[in-house]
Amino acid sequence: MTIQELASKAHEDSAELTIRQLFEVFELPPDLSTLEKVDLLKAQLEVWRFETHPDLNRGEITDLRRVCYKASPRMDLIAMLAEIEHGEGRRCEFKSSLAYDYRRAEAQPNLAPAELASDGVVDASLKSIAGFMNSAGGVLYLGVRNDGSICGLEPDFICCSRRADRQNADGWEQHLRSLVVGRFKDGNQVNDYIQCELNRTEEGTVARIEVFRRSHLTFVRMQNEFILFRRQGNQTTSVSIEHVEEFLALRGAL
Repeated sequence: MTIQELASKAHEDSAELTIRQLFEVFELPPDLSTLEKVDLLKAQLEVWRFETHPDLNRGEITDLRRVCYKASPRMDLIAMLAEIEHGEGRRCEFKSSLAYDYRRAEAQPNLAPAELASDGVVDASLKSIAGFMNSAGGVLYLGVRNDGSICGLEPDFICCSRRADRQNADGWEQHLRSLVVGRFKDGNQVNDYIQCELNRTEEGTVARIEVFRRSHLTFVRMQNEFILFRRQGNQTTSVSIEHVEEFLALRGAL
């Protein structure tokens, strides 16, 4: 692979290489030590405005890393609201919360928010993340109803932490990241393919979770088994054993 080919793949968020492969792409002198090559590679990546996930200081030189252009500034509120107004689709989905069960809250209004955490609600968000990651990537909005109206994550903040000082945006994202680590196969690596931004609106806080496509298949644990999910149109569905081969062929064509 040439640097120009890497740039093209990085632009499409589809570049995954090891440090050793990056040494070859940038044609680093073979007589240098590994540490010297890594230092030189860091400088080259900076010149090209690339970044790796995980970064070069983590893992082994044989570990795959996502190579992309340095993250653009956070999406501002106006752009985020415009994206929400566009509605759901193949690469965009809305969910009211990560854990808070709004339906149960309506049926049992006397329950406190901390009592309204639902495993089923959590599962729905994790399935969507896995589906995007196994397909072409996408954006999951949390704190947004199916019709695009904003309900906010404030009840979710209480559901996701028992500590009052963590019932906020930072504590919520930490909970999300912990769920990914605990529920996904290779959860630490999966977290590198998720970018989370939280914005405050007049109606409440909204999370925009951008999920990048991963070359490795991504499995999420549901009850006692790991399941493979994919996007089909604007829905997330599981891939049965008899359909795995066909799915892999379609996935390779993305």
